[in-house]
Amino acid sequence: MKRFFSLLILLVLVAGCATTRAPQKGQVDADAKQADVLKGQDTLELKKAFEAFEKGMEAYRKGMDQEAIEAFSLALRHLRAADREGSSIMDGATREMEQIASISAFKYVPDEAFKLFILYQEMQNSYASLDYVKLGKLKQAFSMQVRKVRAMTAQAKQRRLKILSEEVNAGMHTLKKEHAGALEMYPKIYVVKPGDTLPGIAARHEIYNDSYMWPLIYKANRDQIKDPMVIYVGQDLKIPRDITVDEIIEARREAGAPEPEKIPSGAYVPEKGG
Repeated sequence: MKRFFSLLILLVLVAGCATTRAPQKGQVDADAKQADVLKGQDTLELKKAFEAFEKGMEAYRKGMDQEAIEAFSLALRHLRAADREGSSIMDGATREMEQIASISAFKYVPDEAFKLFILYQEMQNSYASLDYVKLGKLKQAFSMQVRKVRAMTAQAKQRRLKILSEEVNAGMHTLKKEHAGALEMYPKIYVVKPGDTLPGIAARHEIYNDSYMWPLIYKANRDQIKDPMVIYVGQDLKIPRDITVDEIIEARREAGAPEPEKIPSGAYVPEKGG
């Protein structure tokens, strides 16, 4: 019976909060939209929630505790279904956190990444308590922090790569200059920067100097690139160097090069060829 009353109280609280989404006086338009009355499909779900709630109350008055609990549980599910806006915000925030983790932001910029994590927790708390106005404000702060963390991670990785490159060059002083130059000219890792695209990266002179060779990068990084049109600031992309001429031609063909067999004279071609 205690479990029943706990569920009943929870439903009443949730239902009460879910019906107070009208904009408050003095709020800016952005906040008002976050707190606006549910429309369309959301309204239908809300109606179903209260229908289930009424059935639960009727079952409770008749002493049918199990049926009441099931009806109240159904009402809660309909209330959650009506909350597509809040769940969409949290789904997006969760994906952002996964991407931030995938670029090792907690390793390279731990303080800023931790601030982002705190914001994410606050968003979860606001969502759980149905405080959509606060959730909207936190979303804006979260988005700004995401951009900051991405940019700082990319910069930190670039500095690290520079240090590693200097260490390699210092340790290769006994080799021929052209070999050392080749190591510096053709990196095997590229850190994604703001505004980068795969064709743009492939077109860089130190990468392939040919935008049509971007499928080579895509195929080498399928573990972290699901859509070749979508890459993220701070990602470490592997740049294949041990490739054949046939692979280059195939990549240019996939990218839609007018004459894939005619590799530009300035494009990267490995010494081994193919």
